[in-house]
Amino acid sequence: MGREDNIRQSEVAIQKIIESGISEKDILQHLEIFRKGLPFIKLHKSCTVGDGIVAIKEEEFEALVTLHKEASLKGRILKFVPASGAATRMFQKLHAYLHNTWSAEELYKQRDEGDKIAVAVVEFIEGLETLAFYPALKELLGKDGLDIQTLYQKKEFRTIISYVLTDCGLNYSNLPKGMIYFHRALTGARTAFEEHLVEALHYAKDSNNVCHVHFTLSPEYQDEFDRLLRDVRKHYEVDGHKLSISYSYQKSSTNTIAVTKENEAYLDDNNNFVFRPAGHGALLENLNDLQADLVFIKNIDNVVPDRLKETTYLYKKLICGLLIKLESKTHECLRKLESNAVSEQELSAIEVFVQEELLLSLPGNFHNFSRSQRMQFLFSKLNRPMRICGMVRNEGQVGGGPFWVREANGEITVQIVEASQIDKKDNSQNEIFESATHFNPVDLICSARDYKGKSFDLLNYRNPDTGFVTIKSKGGVEIKALELPGLWNGSMADWVTVFVEVPKITFNPVKEINDLLLSEHQE
Repeated sequence: MGREDNIRQSEVAIQKIIESGISEKDILQHLEIFRKGLPFIKLHKSCTVGDGIVAIKEEEFEALVTLHKEASLKGRILKFVPASGAATRMFQKLHAYLHNTWSAEELYKQRDEGDKIAVAVVEFIEGLETLAFYPALKELLGKDGLDIQTLYQKKEFRTIISYVLTDCGLNYSNLPKGMIYFHRALTGARTAFEEHLVEALHYAKDSNNVCHVHFTLSPEYQDEFDRLLRDVRKHYEVDGHKLSISYSYQKSSTNTIAVTKENEAYLDDNNNFVFRPAGHGALLENLNDLQADLVFIKNIDNVVPDRLKETTYLYKKLICGLLIKLESKTHECLRKLESNAVSEQELSAIEVFVQEELLLSLPGNFHNFSRSQRMQFLFSKLNRPMRICGMVRNEGQVGGGPFWVREANGEITVQIVEASQIDKKDNSQNEIFESATHFNPVDLICSARDYKGKSFDLLNYRNPDTGFVTIKSKGGVEIKALELPGLWNGSMADWVTVFVEVPKITFNPVKEINDLLLSEHQE
């Protein structure tokens, strides 16, 4: 069956495609990616402090914090938090326990033998009282005539866990991470959503004390999100502070088609195509639609209680200040280049700035270019979105990191690279990846407007060859899914990028529920 025949075999499916906004051109392109595969990224070397990663000196702190404050008071700053999706993966081990038949004695025996599920369940049960949602759990059990201490004594752990996960209680496995109580605070238990509001009030408010925060949500959680905001605003809109909170959904038009192992479009039992969300890279469109000026980006689960927030506040201000400093200098260079009145000395200074401060490489034959060509090349390099990416010391985390990358045209650029983007059969590439001294915590500040104050079209600065193909299951059948270039990977591949070392305490994600038992998440 030909590619076009495959696309057109179901009129119902085509109508659904039209309604979703997904173009036939995109579908054909995605099918082509499945068949041809995505090219691997070619690592040149890992970035290190002094060679691709900037370490901000203490004597620079005051000036950078001042730059941040000036921009914040002008209302230039927006905080953008990807917060879509259920927290299902947080509770995988607890769900596995609910579905097995271990007695309490067998649970502890399996724990002693090192079974990962048993270890996690016992750790959770023994630490439950320290978690922020414990009082709410205890109250819900009480409403049904159950006493949590009695359940402990009788070792009825499944009942307790069911009240954590299902709609008979907290229903946490069916809520987004942002709706889960992460920490204790003076005002009571605080959700991850609220922790981001607290953060934003310390580094994203304008001269009128208005703080702008944008969350990406899944539509099915909108009502719960609205209820939460109504309940908690009073805790944060004090002393004249105001929260300007907006939200958007991941667009269905960014969904990608699922295929079979043979790379043909997968059809369900009703002869319809199956589409899947395209990962966080799809949120580039949400970010683009905002047409914001300076944007902080941070994941929903990377927050800490109040006692540990000061370092986060400081480094948010520092990386913002550095961005403004580099942005200002970049805009000055662009205006000089545009005026065509730049002297040879000034042109040389711009070249040094591009290479040494923005870490952008010049072609080997650059100095053989004519003056006009050199100016045009530098202008094109500088006139693009800019981002500062915080990087933490690598202590064995699984995920992407900062690398010097050799592009297809031979250019060397700095990029955030995930393990899935390199050729694992190439030992030299594996060695470079494993040599990374730093890890990407998703801690960004972005400049999305040009030197004339006009919003960049961010869709023009992504690398479409840096997506991910993953294996999923649909009705017991193995299918392939395509994720678009990651928001901070390929979607920002052509941005001006500077990596900055930030302290480990600024990175404390909650990937599994037991992460909340760590000291960093205890008040």
